Amino acid sequence: SSSSSSSSSSSSTGNSSTTAAALGSLLSGFGSAMLKPFILRAKPASSHLRPKTSEDELCSRETHHCSELEHLFSSTFATSIELLERRKEEGKSWLALGRCLMGIAKSEKEDDKEEEEEENDDYKDQSSSSSSFSLGGLLAKVARCCDRMPVILAQTVDMSIENFAEPLKDYISLSSSMKKILLNRERALDTHQIALSIQSKKKASLNAIKAASTADKRSIEAATAALKNAQNNVDETQQELKEITRSALNEKNRFKVEKQKDIKHALRSFVQLQIKEAEATAQAWKSVLVTLEHEGKNIKNDII
Repeated sequence: SSSSSSSSSSSSTGNSSTTAAALGSLLSGFGSAMLKPFILRAKPASSHLRPKTSEDELCSRETHHCSELEHLFSSTFATSIELLERRKEEGKSWLALGRCLMGIAKSEKEDDKEEEEEENDDYKDQSSSSSSFSLGGLLAKVARCCDRMPVILAQTVDMSIENFAEPLKDYISLSSSMKKILLNRERALDTHQIALSIQSKKKASLNAIKAASTADKRSIEAATAALKNAQNNVDETQQELKEITRSALNEKNRFKVEKQKDIKHALRSFVQLQIKEAEATAQAWKSVLVTLEHEGKNIKNDII
């Protein structure tokens, strides 16, 4: 189960299946059994029957940590989706800008055509020699570059959702499941505390019967049997708590290792996508700048 989780999470696809195996592994075997909560009939009468151990403190901290992770992963997923959707909407603005620039470009080209038809050949030759660029053509090239931006953005957004947002979403469920396992360990502790409380009462009852002047053999035997049953319950719940503690902490350690590996992979993919988008955007605009620089010596200075 652990090996299948490792092989899945190390896959380069980075989609939601990256942590699917980890989720299945986390909920398998004894971990899955621990998700079924203990049913407590009552709370322990005294918290002093069993002093808190280092494992109790550790499990309590880990439970709080998983609860916090569930909230943080949920918030991060929602925020990332909101950001990515806004970036997709940004593409529409680029398209609108491209249409506007193309409209100006067409107007400029039509104006240039009308001027050419009206002016004489000598003036046209002079104009073509003094002006080495067409404003309409430059505007059209910038407009076409604007039209490329939504495509670049859409690719980044789609890949970011698959490789970054979806793994975050998976870890909302994983953190919640891990918290349930640790909470079940707390219920197992409460169950053991209840057993200790009952044992304490049965022992006190036996001592009271023995101390009474009217105590009879049958009452003492019944109280002794009740105390023995209570002690057996204490032993059983103590063993059960020990096994659940060991399994819960093992699951938590595995969860920590898988989380570090999967989130690191998601972050790496996300950063690479941002770099790829920046490079594609820069390349698109550089091609426009090259045209501007070759169209006329004064164009670059005018822009700056």
